[in-house]
Amino acid sequence: MLVCICQSLLEDPSHVVRSLVAYGICKICAVYWSYIPADVIKTLLTSLVQKHAWDSSNIQVRLSVVNVRMPVCFSLPDVRLQ
Repeated sequence: MLVCICQSLLEDPSHVVRSLVAYGICKICAVYWSYIPADVIKTLLTSLVQKHAWDSSNIQVRLSVVNVRMPVCFSLPDVRLQ
């Protein structure tokens, strides 16, 4: 359910909504990494990296993904996405 809601919000026509959702997804993943199933994290982060880090409609969306992606990567307790 979380994935469906986040995916639909990431497809919102408003760049402000997409930017906030991208930021929120990365923050939630960083804080609750151990409690979220690996396939959910992989789906959400893959969507962010493959699609929204390259969002051509607005730089704010790209920056929100890039700015919080690095802290997420460095705060992970273990790597479960392999």
